[in-house]
Order: sequence, then C-alpha cells, then structure tokens
Amino acid sequence: MLLTEFAPIGFKHLPKERLGLLVGQDVFLGRYDSAGNRVWISQFGSSENDYALALAPAGAGGVMVAGYTHGSLGGPNAGGRDVFLARYPLWIRQFGTSSDDVAYALAPDGAGGVMVAGYTGGSLGGPNAGRNDAFLARFSFFDRGDLNCDGVFNGADIDPFFLALGDPAVYAAQFPNCDPLLGDMNRDGRLDGADIDPFFFCLGGKCP
Repeated sequence: MLLTEFAPIGFKHLPKERLGLLVGQDVFLGRYDSAGNRVWISQFGSSENDYALALAPAGAGGVMVAGYTHGSLGGPNAGGRDVFLARYPLWIRQFGTSSDDVAYALAPDGAGGVMVAGYTGGSLGGPNAGRNDAFLARFSFFDRGDLNCDGVFNGADIDPFFLALGDPAVYAAQFPNCDPLLGDMNRDGRLDGADIDPFFFCLGGKCP
C-alpha cells in the first residue's frame, strides 16, 4: 500500500528543511504495511518546488508518480511548470512547453503502460486552442530496450528482443506485461530489422 499525506487539493509536501534540505519543497513517497507500519520513505526533487499530484501502480510492484516541477527534475525545464513522470525508483522524465504544464491523473492501461492526463498552457501535443488545453499521453512502464521488463536494459534483453522481432505471438505469451515496441530503438514507431543496430548501440551505451 502506498501512502502520502493528503491535502484538500493534491498532495501535501514536507518542506525540505524537515527532511534535510533547505530550498523549496520536494516530493516524498512512502510505503506502509497493512498494520500501518512504515516500510520506507523516500524523497526526491530539484532545487525548486516539486509537487506530486497522482499515483498509480506499475508492473512488478513498482509505482508511478506524476505532478509538476518548477525546476529541472528529470531534464531541463522548458519554462514555468513542467510535467514530471517517475517510475520509482527506476527512472524519471520531464516534459513541457514554455507555459505551465501539469499532470493531474495516472491510470495503468493494462498493456504495460500508463496514461497521463493534465493540462498545458502551451502547445504540448498540438497547437494550443486557447488558454489551458487538456493533454493525454501514454508512457511505457519500462525504458526502450528493456524487452524482458525487469527494469534494467542489459544483456538479458537480447533474446527477448529477437523473440519480439521474430515471433511476436510467442513473445506476447512469454512476456504478457511487456510492450514489444520497447524494441523500437530507432523510434520510427515499429519494431523491425532496422532496430537491430540501434539496439546494440544502446546496449553499449551509445544510443543514436
């Protein structure tokens, strides 16, 4: 069970001075057992204010958390508030426009990914229609190349990569919670032979 402190709107965040830092506010995330005993608590953030507004379960016992940051939490800030999305504790991403962008909701899609919804004051997924627009995005629980969906892209993903490439039906049966498009290493929207060289480049730490 994952818990955080709830306020009337969104989540309540502990000032950094209460958790060992001195600037702004950080996100905190805690896990409690069924008896209410704290298993762990963790904190992450930038040098600016960072707010978590949504939680959702991820595969293999993980958790997705999303909200917004005024700083550079998972990449350079694009301006104002940026959306952040984290699969704790494996990775964190940040995206946005020069205007304010905020994620308010997360939901697993049942196919190895998560849907993210919120609003943008800019042109995030298309031309802005006026003032704040809604946005909807899908992200995989796992990073590119992680074809066995264990949370790590390494040599253990070579066989699943070639299985997804050569026999998608068998791959889907063996890895039902994985998305074969995790093997789309050249980002052209499909998995095919053109992804083989980029796969090995990325495996060697030199993603194209």
